Amino acid sequence: MDDIKEAIKLLSKHGFKSHSRVVGEYIERVIALALKGELSDYCQEGFDVFSRELGKVEIKSRNYYAKSYQCNLPDKKMKVLDNFVLVIVKDAEIEKALLFSKKILNSIKSSSGMVRVDKKHFEYSTDITNRVKEITKNPIFT
Repeated sequence: MDDIKEAIKLLSKHGFKSHSRVVGEYIERVIALALKGELSDYCQEGFDVFSRELGKVEIKSRNYYAKSYQCNLPDKKMKVLDNFVLVIVKDAEIEKALLFSKKILNSIKSSSGMVRVDKKHFEYSTDITNRVKEITKNPIFT
């Protein structure tokens, strides 16, 4: 159990706030770097990263092996964000990173204001996987 304790200490040293969300927080950091943005305050509602290029960006990660990659973006969140990034993670590596503009998100919004992004919507996104993977190869990142 000492190795788990040491891993938690190491994560804390690198600023991870929630150990149960390690993958999510890691992905947020990678996307922030890839978009040349800054992580939002953890108290900030509605978005994870602010980028001069893309504005307020919400980020969700999903396990490659999951039955569904569905992400729900409620109306409250949609009012705040400018773009959305869905990242598929396979065996601790980024498999795919997809950028959805607010225009696309609004086009798939339900009458209740809820947006549900899933595999069937991937064709409407911009694939930023290579841009994101380049960040993880950068020695500054590691």
